[in-house]
Amino acid sequence: MALANVENIVGRQLRMYERAHHEALELKPLGYEFRARGLDLTKLYANPNFLLLPFEDCPHLSKLTLQQRSRISAAFYGTIYADVADHETRVIVYNLQVSDRVFPRYSDGYMVLFAESDEECDHVTTFRCLWQPTLGDVGGSWREPGPQCYAGLDAAFERLGGELCAPGYGALFLLHRFLLNLMLKQTESFMHVNLPGRGYEASDYDPLALQITHAHATDEARHYTTSLQLGLGLFSQASPESRKQVRSLISVFAASLIRERFAAQPTRTRHFAQSMEALRVALHAPEFADLGQTTGDLLAFWKREGIEIPQRQEYDDSRRWMARELLRLIDQAELRIPSSEDFERLQDLARSK
Repeated sequence: MALANVENIVGRQLRMYERAHHEALELKPLGYEFRARGLDLTKLYANPNFLLLPFEDCPHLSKLTLQQRSRISAAFYGTIYADVADHETRVIVYNLQVSDRVFPRYSDGYMVLFAESDEECDHVTTFRCLWQPTLGDVGGSWREPGPQCYAGLDAAFERLGGELCAPGYGALFLLHRFLLNLMLKQTESFMHVNLPGRGYEASDYDPLALQITHAHATDEARHYTTSLQLGLGLFSQASPESRKQVRSLISVFAASLIRERFAAQPTRTRHFAQSMEALRVALHAPEFADLGQTTGDLLAFWKREGIEIPQRQEYDDSRRWMARELLRLIDQAELRIPSSEDFERLQDLARSK
């Protein structure tokens, strides 16, 4: 890809950002409203069918009230956006590092990532407002802080930061960021789908939660194209040695993502871990005082009784979408993904309808 094409990408992303901010919609007021209002336990915050939990087959979960299902869906909503806030906090740091390394200060290219960092600050503040209502007192200590998915990128930058040429440095970050964008969109784009149906109505969703998700997804749609297209543009400009190193590292990151998202057993997936975390948080709420079960108790019960974790249409659809997007990156960046059952499963899903 020639330099002029990268400049075209930068120009388009700047125009998209400017159009979006003629009548800017900040998320922070929505977050403050969400925190002040608290939860409405007559509403859902994510489709329970999207969670990898055996609601129909487990006698403890099949008897849950609407308030209890609302609490679990709210905990899932809060868990997801706590993860997103972790990612976006780190993205802000790397956006500025990459801008300084790759583009002249305050040039158009510099301002694309600078403008996106401004939006990420808005998102992080908003998502912080979601935590107390959705995660309660457990929210402050629900897991170790910090985005673990950046550990490999941190090590790569520390080891290769001085060796990579400037376009290679930018490509490494942006293509890694694209993998994170994929994880976010896989969840955010599908946790509010397929209502009405199976006992729920579209009106069962909390409208403020929907508004926050929609507003955030609108911003992230621009960030998504920046990550992929600008990342590939810089990758094409990098020196052959830098391209080789970036391709190797992004291949490793992509293979790790494939293992995490396309495992045959649902219990090996990141999505199951997030679903169980939501259930664990919800079990601390007053609505579950009489249940008398912990997540450990429930896991042992499911294993003992042979209760399988269901993979419903909502989850399969999200994996099918991610599979196609991953194959697009693998093809365009000529990534080298080791053969595995998980990778074969990704390819099968990408080809399915």
